[in-house]
Order: sequence, then C-alpha cells, then structure tokens
Amino acid sequence: LDAMPNDSVSLTKCGNIDNNERILRQILHHHSCDFSSDRIVKKSESLNSNTANAIDTAAICTIVTNEEYYLDEWIDYHLGIGFSHFYLYDNSDEFDLGRGWLDSRPRLHQKVTIHSFPGIGMQMEAFRDCASRHGSEHRWMAHLDADEYLVLRKHSSVVPFLEDYCEPGAISINWIVQSWGSRLHYSPEPVTKRFPGSVGVDGIVKTITKVDALDLNGIINPHFTLLTENYHQVDTDGNILDDALETAQRARNNRNLTNVASVYHFKTKSWKEFISKRERGRSDLSGEEHDEDRAVKLESARNGELIDANREDTSPWEMLKAVDPKYRFFESFSDDNWSQINLKHDRYGPAICCLAANDEAYIDEWADYHLALGFSTIYIFDSSDQYWMQQWGEERRSKSNSSVIVKHYPGDALDPLFKVSALVECLSTAHVENRHEMFLLLDVNDFFILPETDTVAEWRTTTSVVTIVPPTLPKPCVISRIERVVFGTGGRNVFDPLPVTKRFLFRVHSSQASLPPAVMLHIASGSFGNVTLHQLKELLHFQFLPTESLSSDRSNRMLRMMCPKNIDSPSTTSNHFQNAYVHHYLRSKKECIADRGVNSTICHMHGTVEDTFGWEQMQFYLPAYANYNGFV
Repeated sequence: LDAMPNDSVSLTKCGNIDNNERILRQILHHHSCDFSSDRIVKKSESLNSNTANAIDTAAICTIVTNEEYYLDEWIDYHLGIGFSHFYLYDNSDEFDLGRGWLDSRPRLHQKVTIHSFPGIGMQMEAFRDCASRHGSEHRWMAHLDADEYLVLRKHSSVVPFLEDYCEPGAISINWIVQSWGSRLHYSPEPVTKRFPGSVGVDGIVKTITKVDALDLNGIINPHFTLLTENYHQVDTDGNILDDALETAQRARNNRNLTNVASVYHFKTKSWKEFISKRERGRSDLSGEEHDEDRAVKLESARNGELIDANREDTSPWEMLKAVDPKYRFFESFSDDNWSQINLKHDRYGPAICCLAANDEAYIDEWADYHLALGFSTIYIFDSSDQYWMQQWGEERRSKSNSSVIVKHYPGDALDPLFKVSALVECLSTAHVENRHEMFLLLDVNDFFILPETDTVAEWRTTTSVVTIVPPTLPKPCVISRIERVVFGTGGRNVFDPLPVTKRFLFRVHSSQASLPPAVMLHIASGSFGNVTLHQLKELLHFQFLPTESLSSDRSNRMLRMMCPKNIDSPSTTSNHFQNAYVHHYLRSKKECIADRGVNSTICHMHGTVEDTFGWEQMQFYLPAYANYNGFV
C-alpha cells in the first residue's frame, strides 16, 4: 500500500467488501488510503483538492449509542442554527438506528446519514471516517456529542459565525456544563428544558474545523483536530491554541471565553441517566484503559457524586424555542393537563394498582390518561432497588391531592411470583388506607378503554358491575376479566419521544397474539378482612402464572369461594364487558425486549389493523397532547 502513492488497487477479488467495511477502513486509514466501490485509492494528507468546490455548509459528525431518547431535540436544535447535515455513527451492536428510525422521519431524509460503527473505543475512527467519506460535501465539520448544544451569542446562524471566526483553520469553543438539577430519572421533556441549572464555564473545548485544514491522519482527540501546515486552532479572541508543547493541551482553553459562543454540555442529565451513560463507558477509549476508566466512573456515578448548579442558565432552551417553535408548548404542558384532570373524585372510588419498573418514559402519559378517565387514585409500586420513582411520586402527589401514590417494593418485575406478591400488597395497602371497593390491575403499557362512555363513573352506571355486590351479599368480592387488545411495534425498532398512544396505531390480530385479560376486583366494603391475603394471592397466581401452575378445577373452586359471581370479557361467553377493553402496547422492538426478555416472540409482531381510538381518546381527555401532532 505504501508503494502506490499515485495508483489504486482493484478489490474485485477480495470478497464482500461491505460486510468488512469497518475493519478494512481501520487498516486503510493507517496507510492514508480509502476505498470507493471496488477500489483502494491513495489519498493526500488533507482534503484541499476535494473541497475546492464544496458548498459553504457546516455538518456535524457524532457517534451514538442508546441516544434515541434525545436525538430529535438535538437535531432540531442544530438544524435551527444552521447546520445542514448530520452524520450519525451508530455504535450499537444491533444497528439500532439503521432499522426504521430515519424512515419514520421523512423531514430528515436529506439531512441525516446513518452508518453502523460497532465496537469499543470507535469515536476517533468514526471522526476520521466521517471526514474522509463526507468531507468534500461541506466547508466545515463539527464533532459534537448528542449531549452538547452550540449556543451562538452574536450570530443567528452557524455559517456566518464560522465565516467570521474559523478562517485560520479551526475554532475552539469552551464548554458550559449543566447540572443534574437534583433530578432522579428521565422525564419526557426536552433536555434543554429539564436542566436549567449550570455549573458554569469549563476549560474543556469543542472544535469546529475547516475541512480543507484537516489532517486525516491526525484526528486523535474528540475535542480538537490536528491540522495541516499553515492552519491553526484558535479561540474567538484569535488566540492560537495549537502551539502547546503537549498535544492534549489543545483540548483546553483556560481563558474560558463565552462572549461569542459556548457549547452547553448536558454532562449528566438525571442521576439514573448518568449511571446509564457510565455503564456504556467512554467511546474514545478501548481495551484495559476503557474498562478501568469505566469501572471507576461507574462507581462514582452510582455513589451519586454529582455537581450541583450554582446559577441558572436557560440559553439552550430559549434558543430551541426560538429556532423551532413547536417546542414551546412544553412551557405549559403539565399545567394544561392538570387543569383538565378533575381532582374532586370520590377518594374511595375506583383505583388502579400497578407494578412499575423502568417506566419513567411512559408513566406521565399513562397516569394523565387514567386520572382524566376518572380513576380516583393510582397506586404505583416501584420495583427498582434505588426507589427511582420516589421524587416523581412526591411531585405528582403534591399536584394531584393524593391521587397518585408511589411506594417502594424492590424486586424482579419480570418474575410472575414477585408481580403477584406486589399486586396483593398493593390491594391490601390501598384498601386499608383509602377503603376503595373497585381495583383495576394494570401494567404501565395498559390503557383502559371505554368506547361508549366518557368516564369511569359513567361506565359504572351502565354496567352490571355496580350492582353485583349489594351490602346484604354474604360473599365478599367479584373478579372480572377485561380483554387485552394487543398493539404491535408498528415496525419501530427503538424509542421515539412521542406518546405511546400516538406512536403505535396498529393492532395485532387476535388470532396472532393473545395475552391474559386484565383483572378488575370489586371488594365489598368492610369485607376485605374476610378474604385472606393468602387466598387472594392464589387467585392472582392463576391469573399471571402459566395455567399449568394451578389446575382449572382448583381455580374454579377458588373463584367460587372468594367471589360470588365472575364476569368475563367478551372473549368468553359473557358479554357484560363489551363496553370496556384494555389496549396493551408492546412499544418498539427494543423496548418490548427490555420488558419481556430477548426470547419473547411477541416483540416481533408489527400489527396490521389500524386503530387510532386510543390516541383520539388521549386528545379528547387531555387536549394539550394534541400538540404532539406537530412532531413528525
């Protein structure tokens, strides 16, 4: 290879190049070579000849893993300030973004390119590949991570800024680090809104480079690039930064300049999100260095070693609202929803018991919906070891006059035995504390649907369930089963930051997917003590465990002993509950597997029958959710 400075070598006999592209590129970069279609071509030390006619545009190259929760906001923001294209190097082993993410975003088809780039410590290789493969299409390239936001203070667009400040070759911009804001976990709001607290300016810089100036053999740091002769890395005051004795010093500028531009680094986000970040490890390290660094920083994150804010700085959020007005509705979204939720329900009316695990991305929509539907109280048992949902529960309770109650119940939420134990404890707690008489047992991906009535109270007056337990009845309870209608993945592979009821609009045919029905219990006032927890647990075992764990005869004896009458869903011979269903959302394939395990076949079902009723109901009960229709 070193002997062919002006030539090329045919690869037509080398097998399938595409399948080995990443390995081949690593080898060729070492020799200053690249390949196009079926040939290896020797390249010059810079891209001067290739970029002579490049359009005056700026692009961003970044490497991502599990960033689908944040990418839409990040791309919308930087499109709004003038970047023209985004090259996403997907570092996941399964090429998460390559299977449908871009297909569902037609507005980005000409603005985003995704490459599969798995492996540990691949960040620098990704930057080299991006410059080599796409450098000729742009005048400038930035290396920004998906948790970094460029804020311009004197320019409305990045191109005029770069024309003014990047002529020497590369412009370096100081970080401003945002705090975790004492937030425990993710919530479905823009990152730039969630974390207004700032730690302040940091000496670390991120650099945007003229493509002409790039030394393709020298990109060795995520914070700066090595340049060819006669080009320099400067700050916004024109100070030259690449004359440092040690190359690594170019990643810092202790002058801490922020008057022209800053890169806001949402370094931690919430505590739980920070732990997830540290679990991945740094993308610019490999081998033992990667593993050792990961171990130390993960332990630090788990111990809660986070930096608190010393001031408020909302500049990225204000900029996002200015460049992309559809985000403005988040300013009043929560308050608008609460104004629609009637908080004056009978405290002792219908309640929901739920076991939650890693559901923070969905719990707001789910709770909003069921409170608006008329349930008086929602009991959520948090199965995490760290009690992540404690803060959310306290904030919800302060807004909702005790209509949301979160309790800590650590354990394995995927274990059916544990689930039964949690639900029995929930029923006991709810009945003792508030003396509810009707309980619906739901998961966070279950939505109770009433096609003929607007509220639970109306539904109770039109169904026989309200009359089946008169005070004189000697038996204590009624169990009802409500059919689950399964909504498939819709071909979506990963999370999208949209309501679940909007994302998934296709039902799986009942012949293809059948889940156990949801359970509703009606327990007569004053009679709960007559139904022992042991009996209730056995009854729920039959509901949630495989049928062979409890014989049909025994289950029927249990039902006759505990409940005088049993109402089934329309899937059985009874038609009592044709006016109530439960929509069960599998969510995307990746989310579904996280819920059910990698071997769950149901996670591959897309759904074939369009059904928008759930999303229509969400907008009917909570009109503020209609704002999400502006997000495509």
